[in-house]
Parts: sequence; structure tokens; C-alpha cells
Amino acid sequence: MRIPMNSLAATLCARLFLVLVVIGGTALGHASDTVIYNFTGGSAGINPSTGLIFDAAGNLYGGTYTGGSGACGGGCGVIFRLTPGESGTWTQSVVYNFQGFTAGDGMYPSGRLISDAAGNLYGVTAAGGIRNCGTVFELIPGSGGSWTESVLHSFACGDKDGNEPSGNLVFDASGNLWGVTLAGGTRNGGMVFELVHSSGGWTESMIYNFSGVGTLSGSEPTGIIFDGSGNLYGVTEFGGTEAVNGAGVVFQLVESSGVWTQKVLHRFPITGTSLQTPNGGLIFDASGNLYMTHGAGREWRSGSVQIQSHDRCDRNRIQFQGAADSTAVRGAGVRRCGELV
Repeated sequence: MRIPMNSLAATLCARLFLVLVVIGGTALGHASDTVIYNFTGGSAGINPSTGLIFDAAGNLYGGTYTGGSGACGGGCGVIFRLTPGESGTWTQSVVYNFQGFTAGDGMYPSGRLISDAAGNLYGVTAAGGIRNCGTVFELIPGSGGSWTESVLHSFACGDKDGNEPSGNLVFDASGNLWGVTLAGGTRNGGMVFELVHSSGGWTESMIYNFSGVGTLSGSEPTGIIFDGSGNLYGVTEFGGTEAVNGAGVVFQLVESSGVWTQKVLHRFPITGTSLQTPNGGLIFDASGNLYMTHGAGREWRSGSVQIQSHDRCDRNRIQFQGAADSTAVRGAGVRRCGELV
């Protein structure tokens, strides 16, 4: 399990940015960022760690990896709301404080929040739950600004379930939830899971199991999306080579008669002109090209997967400047720059 970010990382990452993208002609121009809120730590949350989502009223929701009132030694993380005010100001409030595995609750929210048509929020925590292997949770709004949390699934680790869910959840056309774990599964390389909703609650199924390190198929998936035909696409942080643990892959999963088959669309080499380990999920554009993020260096975009590389971080389409900007932090390590491409 990845440990909470250290104090240096907390200092570097305790800011939330609204990134404004300026389009020039057919190419993305230079982007600027505006700080809309500075986290103060403690009960307000530390280390904003999830993607953001708007509600119909224009409020922003997200999560912090630590902080809050949970008994995790530095807090178990929170889900927060940012409400826009006059003159560009934003006011933060805590929607929910995670309580940690000693209370059977999640801890350390990660990935990106999603919502359903009723305005309920869904997400994952990297740890916590009954066996401290992570959870999938739901937050339901009530009267007077209150929210009620439910744990939809507690992961069990081992070869019969996943460990450390990561990345975004996604709904299918039937309202079932899909997601990934970084570890666990039958080969301990992470897995894709489905949660099917019924009157009795949510039932989990293991859809696809990734092999461990040193395999061509990739390991530690970080997020998935559906295309219009019901195929799944995603990325892994590692794997892709047999000799050593590779720098990750882009993959597709296609279902036939209840069996999902993986196809590797691209393998990232450890050295050369390609990017380093991918750490973000994928999105499609209108033409069916895939876009994603990496923690450091250069740029890429893919349709059939095309690589476009530059030698310096300051030539990326959207550049983050490092410690004074939205520095990428992984565990206790800090990378100089990251990018959105």
C-alpha cells in the first residue's frame, strides 16, 4: 500500500488549481493557472488527491488524501465542497470525514469522484474497509447540507479480490460500477472489477486480472473508460517488458461470451523518446483519439497510438512548473514537472 505523502509533499500539493486552456488555431496554446483555494490543513484536509467534479449549482467536489477528523494519525482524508462566491472567491466545507479501517470505513481517498443523475457521489479509497485493502463508497446528499456515506464494497486483498483501488470509477449503460485496483487479483498485478447493483446491494466480480511485474501485459492499472461499443481502455503504471519491470502500457479489453480479452495497444519503454510511467486515466476526443497524463517529461497522444516527444518539460502543451506549481508527488518522492496532454 502506498504510504501517505510526507510533510514536504503536503506543502507542495496543498493547493488547488483551476487551469485555463487557451486554444489558438488548431493547436493548444500556452496555458495559465489560477489558484482558487489554498488548503490550510488539519480538519480542512491535506494533500488534495482526487479529480474534481461540478454539481448543477457550480460547486466543486473533491477529496484530500489525509487530514480531517478520522483517527488515522494525520487524518483519514475528507471529501470537500468548494462553493463559488463573488469576486472569484471560493469557500470550502467538508462534506465527509473518513474514519478509517478501525471503524470499517475507508481511508485515503484517491482517483476521481463521479456522480449519478440524482447527485450522489461515488469514489474509492486506497485503504481502509473491513480488511484495510480499500473501499468503493457512495455519498448521498440529504437535507440541510448533510451527506450520508455508504461503503459499497470493502476489498479483501489476496488472490480472490483486489487491493488498493485507484483511478476513476465509471458507470456502464446498466448503472453498474467499474474500476481497477493497483494490486491483488489472481496474479497480484491488479485487476478490473465490476460492481452490479440489485435490491440487495452491490455485488463485486473480478473481470480481468493483470500479471505482476516483468510481464508484457502490464501491471498496476490506474483507470478505465468505455468506448461506444462497450470495450474498455486503460493504462498501467508498470509492466510491458519481460526482462525488467516496464514503464506501463495502454490496453484494450474486449468482451465475448462473458470473457474479456486484453490487447496491448502500446508499451512505454524505460528509455528513449517516450514518456515515463503513466499515472492518469484516459479520455477520448470526438475523433476517437486517446489522451492521458504522465508524471514527468514530454508529451504523447494516441489514436492508433502515436508518440510525439520533446526533450524539455517547458515545451509540453500544458506545463506544470514544479514545487511552485502543481508538482507531481508519488509516495515520498517529488518529480519536477508533470503535464496534461
